[in-house]
Amino acid sequence: MSSCQGELAGERVWLRVEDANGGVVREGEVTLLPNGFVELWLPRGQRFTFTARYGGLEARKTLTTFAGSPTCVTEYR
Repeated sequence: MSSCQGELAGERVWLRVEDANGGVVREGEVTLLPNGFVELWLPRGQRFTFTARYGGLEARKTLTTFAGSPTCVTEYR
């Protein structure tokens, strides 16, 4: 359990997740959970590019699902 609390709890955010080959894994609006996060289950041992849009802002980040990869990401840059 975590006591982390995101700033956008319950807000709708546009999200796109692409695999390393550019295939779209998920795209569309999601409602953030009460803790302000989104939860996604992705296949192990892969690299994904996440793009999120909210309020005219866009953030992109590459995440991996390899052994030792973080399971919780709290920043976009």
